[in-house]
Amino acid sequence: MEPCRIEELYDLNETIAKDLFEGAAYPWEVLPKIKDFILELGKTLDPEEYTHRQ
Repeated sequence: MEPCRIEELYDLNETIAKDLFEGAAYPWEVLPKIKDFILELGKTLDPEEYTHRQ
């Protein structure tokens, strides 16, 4: 058991970022993917609830 592995740190069933971590063993492996994930997630947010910033 390695304490830094994703499955030891997070319950991926409790996050909307589950797909972001797919295929990765360690959290730092997803760092390059975070920007694109956030941009794609932003497109799915309700404009009535969230303000779109340029």
